[in-house]
Amino acid sequence: FQLVDDLLDFTAVRSDLGKPVMADLLEGRVTLPIILLLRRVDGRTRDRLADVVSSASFDAISEEEVLQMVRTSGVLDEVRERASAYSAEAAEKARKAKAKETEKLRKAAEEKAKAEARARQDAEEKARREAAKAEKERLEELEKQQRAAAKAEAERQRQLEAKAKAEADAKRAAEEARMKELKAQ
Repeated sequence: FQLVDDLLDFTAVRSDLGKPVMADLLEGRVTLPIILLLRRVDGRTRDRLADVVSSASFDAISEEEVLQMVRTSGVLDEVRERASAYSAEAAEKARKAKAKETEKLRKAAEEKAKAEARARQDAEEKARREAAKAEKERLEELEKQQRAAAKAEAERQRQLEAKAKAEADAKRAAEEARMKELKAQ
């Protein structure tokens, strides 16, 4: 941007630029076109250009003469080429930065997807463990109930057997008593 602004100081029309042409030079700012021009002119012309910077006026050399030297020396083309090169370099760096950021975002999304998959697997594994634990507890409770039922059934059988034996003993005792009675008669 700065190089293009420096170019405009020598190529634009005063009304388009919004400031006087060569305002940077009059304000003591030596821009790239002037630096390049100083390398191409003789010592006397260099001194006259330095006078413009120090006096903030075109007394030592005319504005038109400076513009003519800048426009005919090839410095404007060199500044344009540098601006174009910097622009291309900036565009390439922006492209690389965008590609790097895109890759970073892709990797982050991939890592997030992996983390979510691991979380799902962990949740599924936890659910399986909890289901297995609940099934084990249900089976243990069922087994406990079956043991209790078997114990109750065994107790009922023992009581039936005891009752049957008591009845048989009572019947036998009654029969023995009846037999004694019959014998006694």
